[in-house]
Amino acid sequence: MMVPELALKPEQPSGQKVYLKFSKGFTGDNRHFNFKAVFEYNNMTQCDQALSKQKALPAPSYFICGPNDLCPSVKDTNYECSYYVDEQYKRMLNKQFSGAHFLHIKNTIAAETGVWVFWGLSDDEAKQYCAFLIQQETPKALINHCF
Repeated sequence: MMVPELALKPEQPSGQKVYLKFSKGFTGDNRHFNFKAVFEYNNMTQCDQALSKQKALPAPSYFICGPNDLCPSVKDTNYECSYYVDEQYKRMLNKQFSGAHFLHIKNTIAAETGVWVFWGLSDDEAKQYCAFLIQQETPKALINHCF
């Protein structure tokens, strides 16, 4: 009798960070835009726990498409924990501008750092949306900055 192989995650190399990545794509107003989130964790267990809690970003469509004209199409993509993230996101996690506006998030209690990147928005829209997010009530443990 054969035993089925178990789907095991690769062992984490010593000192290597783990990245939670997810995004939401929106189509409306004759264009497409995407909000991508990348969070950094110390180990896969932390990342997996965060993944189970953060499967949704606040829907920004009312801000971009208007309260009465919601974007007709929302697409979730690529929810994963990974040992790899593109270098531009690493720069953003280190508070360095990297070609797109983003919200940098630091949770002082949970020891996590993350970015929400605004792809497909104009400079003004990205700045306005980032400022809008910061103005929302957030837990005191979060330190947010727009870049």
